[in-house]
Amino acid sequence: NEWRAIGVQQSRGWVHYAIHRPEPHIMLFRRPLNYQQENQQPVQAAAK
Repeated sequence: NEWRAIGVQQSRGWVHYAIHRPEPHIMLFRRPLNYQQENQQPVQAAAK
């Protein structure tokens, strides 16, 4: 992960998908809109 090597930190689920070529210091990240819901449901069910 190049972006981790330069000190960028992201929470879980974020994926680096592009660098804006005219300005290479701009990096684009994405994750599903319902990412936290998908990953929290099993934890909540286990906690009950």
